[in-house]
Amino acid sequence: MPKYEYQILHQLGSRVPHLNTQMNAEVEEGWVPIAITGDQAVSVLMRRVKGGAGDASEEE
Repeated sequence: MPKYEYQILHQLGSRVPHLNTQMNAEVEEGWVPIAITGDQAVSVLMRRVKGGAGDASEEE
């Protein structure tokens, strides 16, 4: 079974275009959004398989 690492992106609702840019950059690094919640502030829970793109363990 794969092991995952997680991160949360948090942004004010008025800054959704910035959040979109940030999420697109994270997706290129192997992160996948798995939950989005919020109203005035938006939080996105993201995960990727450990050893995914951009992970330091791949560079060794």
